[in-house]
Amino acid sequence: MLPISFNFDCVKAIQAMAMILKDNGTTNKVALTKLLYLAEREHFIRYGMPITGDRLVAMDYGPVPSKALDLLNGQFYQADSRGKPVKNFTPYEYIHLDDVEVYLRKDPGEDRLSTTERRIIREVVARRRTKDTWQIVAETHKLPEYKKIYRPGTSTLIPYELMAELSDNPKLFRLNRMVISPELAVRMQSPFARETDL
Repeated sequence: MLPISFNFDCVKAIQAMAMILKDNGTTNKVALTKLLYLAEREHFIRYGMPITGDRLVAMDYGPVPSKALDLLNGQFYQADSRGKPVKNFTPYEYIHLDDVEVYLRKDPGEDRLSTTERRIIREVVARRRTKDTWQIVAETHKLPEYKKIYRPGTSTLIPYELMAELSDNPKLFRLNRMVISPELAVRMQSPFARETDL
């Protein structure tokens, strides 16, 4: 069985990162990606939906939303629901990276983020306001999905199904399988490579 994946929304990712930067101030790239991962994880476990639909991976410094990291590293384009580029999208118009420090250049707004997504992002940042980067990294190393999947020196996919299974949320996982709501199904990527495969 193929792991469930979602259509990544890079505009929502930029808006979510901007919210973290507005609440937290200038933040280094490691802390920013960890806070984004924690928000993505918490929203998925609590509401059964990811925020950005990122591809989550376990790496040496903890779990990472890999496509958001790609955005920060300059690898980006805005895509439609089938993953095809629709226009050039420049996150650096909104977020500036100076070596490893990230700060907000211009507010991209929050219109793509739902009320629950904005609330979770704010809660995640508020709970960790007094922690430094390495305390946040240490916290993410204790997450059950990370402990189960991490292999030193690798970038290993963290399946959303595993996160659902380990969440103890019966609305997400029951009868040994992930529960797919109609809302969740709409955001999932098709397992078929081409329209003709349908």
